[in-house]
Amino acid sequence: MSTTGTDNVVIREDVAPIPYPTDSANAAGTQFNQGDMLFMDTSVHYVKPLDTDAHAAYFVGVALDGSYLQVYSDKKYADQVPVGSKGIFRFKTTVGETITDGNPVYIGADAQTVSNVAAAGGGTSYPVGVTRLAPGVTSLTGAAGVFVEVHLNTRFPALNA
Repeated sequence: MSTTGTDNVVIREDVAPIPYPTDSANAAGTQFNQGDMLFMDTSVHYVKPLDTDAHAAYFVGVALDGSYLQVYSDKKYADQVPVGSKGIFRFKTTVGETITDGNPVYIGADAQTVSNVAAAGGGTSYPVGVTRLAPGVTSLTGAAGVFVEVHLNTRFPALNA
């Protein structure tokens, strides 16, 4: 799951960011960028980039900062990162999908992409939010460089599945 830090993630945030713990002592495999959707790994008690529909059951929101800073040749890891948990955020779309206003969307190909198709394989699917299109826009088609605004549906700490 490869993403790049992005600063255009917040459209409107309804509450102040909430600080969540990161794995600052051993960040191997837990690094994330600004704009990534995050989930709380309840076995180790820190946030990680959202990677599967099953982990969306513990969706906390969108990283408003990355988990590390590149300082010269060293990476410095943050103990906590601010997370936007409520509001409307912008995400990449999945190529070829038609999106209309109010579509539930799920984790896509990476932690900054949404899809209107729930993960295959049975079990419960957990949408990360619903789409919000601009007034007068009836639909859009997902493509490279096409973004959609999503009203978040976080699930952690209180699971509302």
